[in-house]
Amino acid sequence: KTLDRSAALWPDVSAIEENGEKITFAGLAAAAQEAARAFMAAGIRRGDRVGIWAPNRSEWLLAQFGTARIGAILVNINPAYQSAELEYALNKVRCRALIMARGHKASDYLATLRTLAPEIDRPGGGEPVLESRRLPHLKHVVVLDDPAQPKAVVPPRAQRFADFVRAAGPAQHARLPGLSAALDPDDPINIQFT
Repeated sequence: KTLDRSAALWPDVSAIEENGEKITFAGLAAAAQEAARAFMAAGIRRGDRVGIWAPNRSEWLLAQFGTARIGAILVNINPAYQSAELEYALNKVRCRALIMARGHKASDYLATLRTLAPEIDRPGGGEPVLESRRLPHLKHVVVLDDPAQPKAVVPPRAQRFADFVRAAGPAQHARLPGLSAALDPDDPINIQFT
């Protein structure tokens, strides 16, 4: 509600400034709703965990506000985690989705995920749903776009963040207000692995 209130009071005021681009409070509220609908389209529900493994960037806010709007819980995964720590975190809280950068500093996140879930490279048609032996709860991998590599390929069982947020249809648009209205202010919205 705070974001919606800010969007109503200061719709044209800059909320995020990143890489020379500005997103207003009204734009952030709209993008957060779009992210919430995308999580719904992926089958994420109230109480489900969505991991985010990336350095700070604007998609963090979209993921946080988007998951909170549907009662899902964003799980902050330390950007310095290696394979064993990532596996532990994802399995401990049973993350159903993971939003991730391609890498950070010297770490290649996609290579690390491939060691845990080589199934991510399994070809197939339809929805890019992951079925992993070592990460049995993880069904959706969403890779953040890299401005330095805008056309970089994602594994077959993953999808780009930009494509993910456009996946919602009319059903999610109609259901979101009711889901948001039914939430309790005391519901958890964040788990932090630091």
